[in-house]
Amino acid sequence: MQQDLDRLYDELKLNALKTLLSKEVAVAVAAPVIGSTALIASGVGSVLGGALGIAALGKVAVDYRTSRNAVFQKHSMAFLYSGKGTRLY
Repeated sequence: MQQDLDRLYDELKLNALKTLLSKEVAVAVAAPVIGSTALIASGVGSVLGGALGIAALGKVAVDYRTSRNAVFQKHSMAFLYSGKGTRLY
């Protein structure tokens, strides 16, 4: 059971790292800056940049939850770990 928990931690850490280094996170970080500088003349730069950033973060959240649930489904004891109330990753 401890080996399964260790493998689960490793997969969840890898999942979190993939999410952190994804292009959507880069877009969410860069969107407000790029949006405000590129479209400053039109007056909608910050609004567009903020909307793009929020959309990118929403996609990241959905993708992370989906891949996290897929990892939990692969491990036989994962439902016990997820039911403990403490967040693994």
